[in-house]
Amino acid sequence: FDALKMYRELEDQEGEAEMTMEAAKVLLQREEHRRALGAANCAAALYREVGDLRELFALQLAVDVHAARGDHAMVLETSQEVLEKCRSQQDPACEAALLQQICQVYLEQGGKENAEVVARTAKQAHVLAREAGDQHRETCALAALARAHLAASRNQEAVEVAKEAVRCAHESGDRPSQIVALQAFGDVSVKLGHPFDAIEAAKEAMDYARFEGLVVQEAAALGTLVDARLANAEPSEALRAAKEAHDRAKRLGNLRAE
Repeated sequence: FDALKMYRELEDQEGEAEMTMEAAKVLLQREEHRRALGAANCAAALYREVGDLRELFALQLAVDVHAARGDHAMVLETSQEVLEKCRSQQDPACEAALLQQICQVYLEQGGKENAEVVARTAKQAHVLAREAGDQHRETCALAALARAHLAASRNQEAVEVAKEAVRCAHESGDRPSQIVALQAFGDVSVKLGHPFDAIEAAKEAMDYARFEGLVVQEAAALGTLVDARLANAEPSEALRAAKEAHDRAKRLGNLRAE
């Protein structure tokens, strides 16, 4: 924040935009959503004034903030404008990331009609991510597609795509990707009556999330572990996992995860 002040005093708009962008990312990590959104929009305006194409990344960050706040309407509204810019700049990685946010909105809203929207959108995101060579986004798209198949009662397809997501993530060696894939596979497995597979996936996702310090993802993995333990007739183990998820989130002051 001191660097941001310095660039502002020097009237260096490009430097100010860069520092404002970094500040927005930090604020988002801290879950200070209102300030993060203001910083992302400010960075976008500064980049726009100097004609810097990085305006696109600032706008995308603003969409990420809306998603973190759970503001589905704003995610859908702002994504359309940013998608147009992605396409005009021929940036498939950015477009894939935005389509992933749209998938998440419709998945959270639920229903078979929304599941079909997610399936179409996730397939588009997967193609774009592969074109961009972005294995993380490719994994996210596959995970969303697996969940969409599950919601649409296409159980065999859900399992196959979830396994493909796990393979893709392990090939990349990227821990956040592995967490996304394992979480999807775990959720699919527990809902289809395969608790042992779900337990193994959830435990692995939980370990990776803990190693990376990703509290929300760790809590999600613990939630899947609770469901899987219950499905496997292990109530005491399920209770232990539930207490661990709650205590860890509370200790770290993360209200969303708690």
